[in-house]
Amino acid sequence: MNMKEPKWLDLYMGLDFDEPCPEEHMFGKHDGKYICHVLRQIYKKTDDPEIKLKCRIATTMARKMTIKLGGFGVGWPELYALVSKK
Repeated sequence: MNMKEPKWLDLYMGLDFDEPCPEEHMFGKHDGKYICHVLRQIYKKTDDPEIKLKCRIATTMARKMTIKLGGFGVGWPELYALVSKK
C-alpha cells in the first residue's frame, strides 16, 4: 500500500466482506468525515440490535474497500480531498 498501513489492517484482512467488525471498533473517535465515523455515530445513537449489527457489517465493508483501494495506491484521504473540492 502507498499510504501508511493502519493498525486495523491485519484484523480486517482476516474478515470476510460481510462479517461484522469487533464491537470495540465501534467506539473510536468520529468527526463525521469518513464512512466509518458516520457508522459509529449511528451505532452509538441506536438501541436496535439489528441496526448495530448492520453498522458493524458496513464498517467491515468500508474497511475492506479501503484496503482494496490502497492496493491501487488510492486511500480515503486522497478520495475525500478529490470529492471535497468545490
